[in-house]
Amino acid sequence: MCNRNVSFAIAASLAIWLAPLQAGASGNHYEGAPSFSIFPQVIESGGPKDPFRILLNMTGQGPAHALGKATVTIGKGLEWVEGDREHSGHPSMFWRGPRDNQWSVRIRGTEPCLTSVRVLLSVQVDPNQVVEIEMNLPVVITGKTITFEGPRPVRMETVRNGQRFRYGGFYLVPIDAPEEVTPADIKEGPTVIEQQPVKCSQCPSELKEVPFVVFVGRDGRLLSSRMLEPGGRAKISAETAKAAEEALRHWKFSPARTKKSRAVAHWTFVRVPVEHE
Repeated sequence: MCNRNVSFAIAASLAIWLAPLQAGASGNHYEGAPSFSIFPQVIESGGPKDPFRILLNMTGQGPAHALGKATVTIGKGLEWVEGDREHSGHPSMFWRGPRDNQWSVRIRGTEPCLTSVRVLLSVQVDPNQVVEIEMNLPVVITGKTITFEGPRPVRMETVRNGQRFRYGGFYLVPIDAPEEVTPADIKEGPTVIEQQPVKCSQCPSELKEVPFVVFVGRDGRLLSSRMLEPGGRAKISAETAKAAEEALRHWKFSPARTKKSRAVAHWTFVRVPVEHE
């Protein structure tokens, strides 16, 4: 019986288009999600040892020149039959050249096995930006049948100016190395253990707190923060923003946790209380 964790991998280079947030106190964080994807789709299958065909399709929006590259490998319990192990093509909907973003491979099972198909996408968007996305398609082979579950992302990341980020839903989360975590895996975000107010002598009376989005590492350390605009008529001066950010550096957090109780980097919203002097 093959190991469930042994899988089939595809590495693909593709482009992505993100909508940046307004520049903030710390910058370098953007909202959005990858606009390019690649999904393994089973289009032909038979018995447990009959070859099955997987269609691979790179699609999305972004620069027309974006070039995707795929490298396909198979794990234990699977045998290669035919198709390109490596493939290059243009995934952008704006590409006007020959359609080359779709191809297929054929593989067969060799033994009863719980395994999966893994898809890793990577693209050099520009000299300072790379995008990597990994997909997983479980494959179940028994003595009588072969079945496939729906693909799901296991990793969605980008590297910008040497810093790696994970797509964390609304924001990019700074991380140190590739990790198999997506927003769907997060059970609970970072929580505040200890906080400190900002003292202000010239703040308007209606200003009660200063909102931030904070990025907390897997060790509970504050990685960075961005001030957000407060609601209502309250205005925040540059001096108050700086003082609030300084107060925030003294806060203590517990890290986010995945559904498997693993500590990971993630973001959360906080409000720094204002003490009027």
